[in-house]
Amino acid sequence: MSEKKTPTILIIDDEKSVLDSFKLVLEKDGLSVFTAENSENALSILKTFNIDIALIDLKLGKEDGLAIGEIIMKRSPKTKAILFTGYPSFETAIEATKRGFFYYMEKTTSTKLIKEKIREAIRSGTSSGKDHSDKKQKSCLNFITICRHSLIVEQIKMISDENICLDHSRNFSSIREIISSGFQKETDLAMVCASCIFNGMDESIRTIKEIYILFPFIKIIIINENFTAEEKAQLLKIGVKGFFRSEMDRSEIEKALLVIRDGGIWAEREILNLAIQPDISHISSVLARYDNNYELSIREKDVLKTMVLGIRNKDIADRLYISEKTVKTHINRIFKKLGVDSRVKAILKAKDENLV
Repeated sequence: MSEKKTPTILIIDDEKSVLDSFKLVLEKDGLSVFTAENSENALSILKTFNIDIALIDLKLGKEDGLAIGEIIMKRSPKTKAILFTGYPSFETAIEATKRGFFYYMEKTTSTKLIKEKIREAIRSGTSSGKDHSDKKQKSCLNFITICRHSLIVEQIKMISDENICLDHSRNFSSIREIISSGFQKETDLAMVCASCIFNGMDESIRTIKEIYILFPFIKIIIINENFTAEEKAQLLKIGVKGFFRSEMDRSEIEKALLVIRDGGIWAEREILNLAIQPDISHISSVLARYDNNYELSIREKDVLKTMVLGIRNKDIADRLYISEKTVKTHINRIFKKLGVDSRVKAILKAKDENLV
């Protein structure tokens, strides 16, 4: 049996205190840490060692972290580059993405989230021990469960532990627990236990919408459910990606998760056929977008779009180049025009009526 390789990370920053702090923290997590204060030192290390992750400061004296990251990725294609900065901007984040950086974060990001992103980068570049040279490497699926049945949760954890493409982040007992915990990890999918969380169809739809507010781009799977075919079709129409029966074995659950990860839907053919039937109410809601736009100004629509994405007022201000006070003024006007009295209600109305 081959010995497990210790992941390596190269930290590039012109402040020695930052290098020392990261080295101390990451070595405790079992990483082999190299540090460099400039591009010359960094490239010298790259010639000698195989580096899995490069954590690069945006501003390195007169040097540009974006340019250094590009050089590193060209010379070592397997190295995942993460850009971090004390001068965050929306433009820099976009540019980092265009240049192939794995992730972009602020220096004020919590140590916990930094560690999570580093582990995610390591997993994305790790094979499962099989020969994948003739296949395109699949991305890891990060998911949470919302369930109070310990046996179900333990089964899901076991599946995640045995498949490198699956990463079970955490289990929650309710939506309220997610909110109170301050959980912010980027999450691809949520497995929601119907018998624990839902109480009737109306509550199911409301809860699913609440999940979308917390995680705008998440995929939702409903487990341990007892919905009718018509109800399942309705849930598919609002974005649910699949239904897991309580009697599904581990291999079937694993297969279904990977199908959904790759853009598929896990449901019986009868349900899919019902879901694709024409829906007049949906057509009406789309038309309402044009017939009744509540006279929102262009700037108010921009603010509403960012609200739907779950972005905070301060970050909205940064993105739109306006003050936080102006953001609050726009939000108050949006509330009045939509006839709502809270952020959640505004977001739900925007989603229900396709306003953005």
